[in-house]
Amino acid sequence: MKRITTYRQLGLVLILIATTTFLLYLSTHKEENMVLQSNKITIDSMSGVNSDENRTVKKAYSVHSPILIESDDDLTGFPGLGTKDDPYVIENYNITDSTTHGIKISGTTKYILIHDCYLNGGGSGSSFYGIYIDSTTDGTITVTNNTISNYATGIYLSSCSNNSFTFNIITNSNNDGLYLSSSSNNTFSSNTITNSDDDGITISFSSGNTLTFNNITNNNGEGIYFSFSSNNNLASNIIAENINYAIDLYSSSSNTFVKNLFIKNNQGGSSQASDSGTINKFYTDITGNYWYDWNGTGIYAIDGSANNFDPYPMHVDLDRDGMPDKWEEDNGLNTNINDSAEDLDSDGLTNLEEYTSNTNPNYSDTDSDGLSDGEEVHTYFTDPLDFDTDDDGLLDGEEVKTYSSNPNNPDTDSDGMPDGWEVNYGLNPSNDESTEDFDGDGLSNVAEYSHNTDPTNPDTDNDGLFDGQEINTYGTDPTNPDTDGDGLSDGEEVDVYGTDPLNPDTDNDGVSDGEEVSKGKNPKGSSLFAYLFSSLASSIITIIVLVLVITIIIASIVDIMKKKKNKQMDETKKQKITKITKKKKIGLKFFNEKIDSLENEWSWVEREQKSGQSLFDTAFSEKISELFVELIETLIGFNYAFTKDVKYLTNLDWLSAKKRLNSLVDQFRALLLKELEEIDIDTKFEEINNELTKITLENIEKPSEDKLLQPFDVLLDTLVKIDKNIRKTESFIDEFTFSKLTSYWGKLSDIIVTVKSEVENKRSEVRKNIKEVKEVFTDKRMNLERLETLNKVVSVYKQISLSKLAYLLKFSSNSALIYWMSKQNLDFSYRIVDDEIIFEKQEEGEKEEGKEEIEYDSEVADAIDSLLRQYDEWSKGDEGKKI
Repeated sequence: MKRITTYRQLGLVLILIATTTFLLYLSTHKEENMVLQSNKITIDSMSGVNSDENRTVKKAYSVHSPILIESDDDLTGFPGLGTKDDPYVIENYNITDSTTHGIKISGTTKYILIHDCYLNGGGSGSSFYGIYIDSTTDGTITVTNNTISNYATGIYLSSCSNNSFTFNIITNSNNDGLYLSSSSNNTFSSNTITNSDDDGITISFSSGNTLTFNNITNNNGEGIYFSFSSNNNLASNIIAENINYAIDLYSSSSNTFVKNLFIKNNQGGSSQASDSGTINKFYTDITGNYWYDWNGTGIYAIDGSANNFDPYPMHVDLDRDGMPDKWEEDNGLNTNINDSAEDLDSDGLTNLEEYTSNTNPNYSDTDSDGLSDGEEVHTYFTDPLDFDTDDDGLLDGEEVKTYSSNPNNPDTDSDGMPDGWEVNYGLNPSNDESTEDFDGDGLSNVAEYSHNTDPTNPDTDNDGLFDGQEINTYGTDPTNPDTDGDGLSDGEEVDVYGTDPLNPDTDNDGVSDGEEVSKGKNPKGSSLFAYLFSSLASSIITIIVLVLVITIIIASIVDIMKKKKNKQMDETKKQKITKITKKKKIGLKFFNEKIDSLENEWSWVEREQKSGQSLFDTAFSEKISELFVELIETLIGFNYAFTKDVKYLTNLDWLSAKKRLNSLVDQFRALLLKELEEIDIDTKFEEINNELTKITLENIEKPSEDKLLQPFDVLLDTLVKIDKNIRKTESFIDEFTFSKLTSYWGKLSDIIVTVKSEVENKRSEVRKNIKEVKEVFTDKRMNLERLETLNKVVSVYKQISLSKLAYLLKFSSNSALIYWMSKQNLDFSYRIVDDEIIFEKQEEGEKEEGKEEIEYDSEVADAIDSLLRQYDEWSKGDEGKKI
């Protein structure tokens, strides 16, 4: 599923070449200039899709370490003022690092511009994001003209809205190229996303986003995957050669898609898009989308339970020559140049005329009737797709070149006889010969045609009567030698025996005329009683023997037919079994190896689970999601093979493999249900908050947001992957099997949605707490800087009253004061009562032995008085009051 074939790569190159060609043309045209021609399009509207003229010229990159911005304070040092007109700028950096995100911005309120940066995650194993934007103030982030490769996800947005992303190139992502989580009303334009191991773009719990003029190509999952998202608008995007659907909508509604190009996605499938949501529209007014595989007739059907469709589909025609690209590719034409006026097969029709006539541009006589396609269309006005336009039994070419008849008229001479019938019996199709009787049988030629007799043979059925006699005199069938089926020909009945050729038992004695003649009886005079009496008297034994013989013959015939049928069935079954057996051995070996691998990985999961690991733990959670994906893929493949050839797969080895696989599925489902039902989100929330409190009391450094949120992020990532892969099973298996699987996984899916919602809520609360603690630390740093000044006071504290010292210290928070005082060697103690600091000076005799007396220094005393006055003024100001 993840491999990219040479053909697909070649196809991508061709698409990019074609896109570049028409973009150069479009540079002088208005954006909206699509020409609709008989439900096919020539593309004039995609100007702006990553065209070089719209990308700024990069300066030389400068090497830079990864950038982590978790508050506005972290923006200090970057050029700009952080306003809308003069944003902070991150530009022209080469950031290559596999140990963390390339650029992470969270919790900021300032305007930021990121442009012309090169970010490389360092390899296929990266688990970080190129650009990670989380919970910033609406509309403050602009990301443009960057190249991002080799990250888990190129750009990841979480809880961000009204931002702009343009002209970025995202390649070789381990998961998705672009991921939106709970992010709305963002704009994405003229970006290129290619070669992602999973989806090009995933839009989850997000709404109101606008995507235009983006290239989303050659990704190993969906082009764009929607889950629980609504009111997003996609227009004029190129979505091409993705392994699965170009658009896959799950539990998403009111999204709109118009004027997008869907090219070679979900190859081999029935549609390039799937909709399992509600009220999603693939059109506006009378304009739909461009579908590479649309057959040119009617609507374009969308896969999925919504039964959606595009009512106004259009062909893709990148070279603007009036011929759909798929038709050109199927017939070996060039999709990158206008070759509509060429005549590839020299038949008198241009390539465009071949398309409109539905003829073969590589074969001059499509219907092989002896006339070239051009002659049929332009000269004789016959159907180039029908070798006998008038259905008279003659090829169009024969009528024109051999018999000089009219290929558009089945009866050229209007004599009541088709041209082909006349030619077959040697008549002239251009000359009225209807009243003539060539064979002298008493029937005219047209009568012979009407009765289906041979106009060149007076006794068509060779029964001894002329065709005319049979029709006009005796009323018998001139094409059946024994009209009444009595064993005597019509001629024998009339001329020899004098019996009625229309009555099988002329004398009505219950015995056919033929049988009576064969037994030497008179078919016209013998009575039934006499016949039976004489027969009964002489042939009782004969009748018995006859019955026995007939019985034996019938039994022999039945036996022969049965053996023949059984032999045919055995041969067919043998061939099928041989084929299936070979396929079964190969398939069984593959599935057993796969199941062995899954069982080994399952053993690891069980050990970790028993040791107390939970879905909050990174390694355990990642292994769970990886194992689930492999298990689902194996289950689908196995069930497909098993149900398709089930009556040949009764082998015990297959049944054993199925039992092992089903056991793994049951165990995995049970473990997931148990883990999700027992997972204690509130306790984890309290643990994180306790850790945050501990940091608050014991540290003076900012808390690490990534580290604190990691358990929630790990769990969320696992839940999304599991839920996503449960939903994707619909693409690979039949409706019956899918209904069983969705029923089987239904409870798990419901729990996942519930847990995911709870985790996201708790994660938001933790982020809010972290933000508050960061603000407290900012204040503490200010206070601690001031507290350093107190070190100057310690040496002369005897010259300062304790009330003044307390007054000085009251501007610091208790935790900061405790931290400072714990580092000092003071000869007074303190205690805290109802958040008030009470100082108690030690008695004279309690002073430490050998402690050096400090003499009064007037200069120091003056400096301290000045310091206290400064603090007094500061405490009355706005900043002091806030502290």
